[in-house]
Amino acid sequence: MIDGFVVDFYCDRAKLAVEVDGEIHLGSRDYDAEREEILAGRGVRVLRVSNEDVEGDLGAVLKKIVAAAET
Repeated sequence: MIDGFVVDFYCDRAKLAVEVDGEIHLGSRDYDAEREEILAGRGVRVLRVSNEDVEGDLGAVLKKIVAAAET
């Protein structure tokens, strides 16, 4: 938990939160944007990936996570 927000995955060393988004996030874009702004203010970057990408091409998702963590 980061400032009261639950994130799907978090790497403290990279200050990277990974959110796996399903259909529920389609109706919460404003909330998600506000949440990302608050997290960014704490130095945490958010990488969003879709459920479909995780299920369909996990290798590509893992490459995105590694690339984000390395920057």
